[in-house]
Amino acid sequence: MNATQSKPQTVALARRGFPGIRCPLCGSEDVQTLALDELTTFRCAGCEDEYTAGDVRELLSAWSAVLAWIDAAPAQN
Repeated sequence: MNATQSKPQTVALARRGFPGIRCPLCGSEDVQTLALDELTTFRCAGCEDEYTAGDVRELLSAWSAVLAWIDAAPAQN
């Protein structure tokens, strides 16, 4: 099989995006896609807004601090 024959399958996979991942901007569960030319910009199919991998890292960092605080809290009986 040559490169031309495999291209439609690659395009079909690229259009699938990341189902089940919520948009950090609107909370939509619609498919989140990634710009394949730069691999840093995401686009939400729900709100049609864009966000970056840096935005996601910042959100995860903030939530990680909250989760660490919760994990360190004494257990309630």
